[in-house]
Amino acid sequence: MTFTNDRIPWNVGNASAAPRGPLSSEQVQHLSEKYGFGFAKIRQLSKDMCGVLQEDLHLSQPEFRQDLRDRALKEMGCAIKDLEKAKTQLDRAAAALEKIRFSNPLAHVGGENPALIHLEKYSDGKAKIEDFLGFLRTVERNCKSEGAVDAVFAFSVSHTDTDKRRVTDVRREIVVTQIFNMWERSGRKLSYTTDPISSKRSGQLFAFVNDVVACLTEPSTPIDTDTLKMDLDAFKKYSASEK
Repeated sequence: MTFTNDRIPWNVGNASAAPRGPLSSEQVQHLSEKYGFGFAKIRQLSKDMCGVLQEDLHLSQPEFRQDLRDRALKEMGCAIKDLEKAKTQLDRAAAALEKIRFSNPLAHVGGENPALIHLEKYSDGKAKIEDFLGFLRTVERNCKSEGAVDAVFAFSVSHTDTDKRRVTDVRREIVVTQIFNMWERSGRKLSYTTDPISSKRSGQLFAFVNDVVACLTEPSTPIDTDTLKMDLDAFKKYSASEK
């Protein structure tokens, strides 16, 4: 389960959330006509948000969260350093063990020396740790590189933070991310305007976001434009890191 701190009254448990997503056909039609998108495009947006109003969120691919990915990479770096230290110690232990000969307490009955079994287990365990260390190094390079060599086996990571003091409104992040993706794929510019006097932010993109959000909240509640700016900045930063 993914923890979320809902900041606005999402219509959680809405029965219309599946299989076509949380937007009704009437809402899809209205948004299509108002913003000049085809019906199919808004319907696909709704499908992309499928599950966002479920009581418990289960995200299989949470790597779009740049902050959680950065924290996960930091933790991975610590794990790699610790495993490298452990490997050094294990190599020293293996070198010392090579200088030791164990007697066989079962020799009188023709049994295999139990020490050899344990030494084999130690060698296998050491090899598995080395293999896992290599895997972590590959994932770390994958995440830090501008582009994966083999996209089929590209890895990303996310921090499993359960500290609710730092938990964000994940529903909002899913919704705005899907909207920003659709908007950009449609060839529209990810932008907004700022009033020079009131500093109020507005524009077609933010208006569209809040029209969609109005369909997903009860009572209908917009996302503050300062928050939308923050979300848009985070989306652009993540998109740039993936190029």
